[in-house]
Amino acid sequence: MIGFYGGTCNNLYVFAKSLADHGQPVTFIEDRKDNFPHSQPVWEDVDCCFSSGFDYLNIDWARFELDHGWIRPAWYQVPGSDRDEAGALFGKSRAPLNPFTRFTTARFLRKYPGGLSVFDKMLGCDFLIVCGIEPALLAMLTGRPYMIFPHGSDMRVAIGAQRKGTGWKGLLVEWLTARSFRQAAFVGSPLPDASAEVPRSAYRRLKDLRIERIPLPYRYRGRLPRSERLARLKALFAGLDRELPAAEFYAFTPSRINFFWKGHDRLLKAIANNRDQVNIHFIFLGWGDDYLEATSFVARHGLERYVTVLPVFLSKPYLFRFFEGIDFIIDEFNGSGSYGTSLSEAMSCGCPVLTWISEMFDAPGWERPPVIQARSEEQIAEAIVKISSRQIDLDAQSELTADWFRRVHGDDAVIRTLFDKIGKHLAS
Repeated sequence: MIGFYGGTCNNLYVFAKSLADHGQPVTFIEDRKDNFPHSQPVWEDVDCCFSSGFDYLNIDWARFELDHGWIRPAWYQVPGSDRDEAGALFGKSRAPLNPFTRFTTARFLRKYPGGLSVFDKMLGCDFLIVCGIEPALLAMLTGRPYMIFPHGSDMRVAIGAQRKGTGWKGLLVEWLTARSFRQAAFVGSPLPDASAEVPRSAYRRLKDLRIERIPLPYRYRGRLPRSERLARLKALFAGLDRELPAAEFYAFTPSRINFFWKGHDRLLKAIANNRDQVNIHFIFLGWGDDYLEATSFVARHGLERYVTVLPVFLSKPYLFRFFEGIDFIIDEFNGSGSYGTSLSEAMSCGCPVLTWISEMFDAPGWERPPVIQARSEEQIAEAIVKISSRQIDLDAQSELTADWFRRVHGDDAVIRTLFDKIGKHLAS
């Protein structure tokens, strides 16, 4: 039995679903640590959308699940919400830790909602895959072998690149987090930096930490013929009471609009400054810190013929319908040059991607995705002009994309990779 705990961005729910679909016994323990849609398993399964500006903090997700007829899988478990006020975690732990580490870890987790219930469910598993600081500490206390699948801040705290509070309590959490990473069977990630987004020179601890390549598994969906893609895209726009503007190619930016983290300001400037050479219509979704600024930029520069910002936030099935209908997607141009779920999900549809990927993927044991590479405004402009003039062949790019995806993220390939590493821990 493989247990999953840690709800950030739904990565572990995606993993658990894939393994369950392949007949592997799994237990997924709900972790409603934040209220954002991307961290709710129902968001992976229900085809729906929210209007821009929705108040996610006040969404009752249990009610949302009922209203949309979502039924939890049989392997999905909801823990209790009680806190371990009596300190039972310390007494139950059989982890090979010294008494001080066991005591301080259990003490820190006493106020963690549902900690004791989660701990008991973890004990029923042969191997654990966890994401987040508290999930990793709970896994460490169980004494079960576990893999950490970092989401970002947990990795940075472990390596000393990010503080976790102030004073002695902050230092204690940082020390415990680093200890949980050392105790793990291994740290797995689709990315060479495990989402740390800092160079090795920024590591204050765990300087020799090895990251094992464990991509997220997806089913390959395939690329639709161009005529069918166009028909689907027109239907999607019609469903939103919009008419699809005429263009030779259609690009889609699924991630949040953010100038600092994503570099979307450079993309908009590249479109504005090269509109006479571009026969692409660019589709954005209306969410993110710079959503309103982007819509204002489009209006000020008269780009309505070239850019549509749809005022919606899409669930995963709805998002996949867009991936199946467009010619290429545009990911991000800032950060560490890694990639996230948008790229891998789009590539599961054989969809070419315009983004920036750094040289960290050239390290032994890793393989950079075959993207249309661009970072600066000039490089972005060159790429969209070449796509428009067919100097970049999107069909050929799609074939490269599909081949890479099947090898790296295809569910069969990922499951083989995972079991090569954890098979010895599983009960026969």
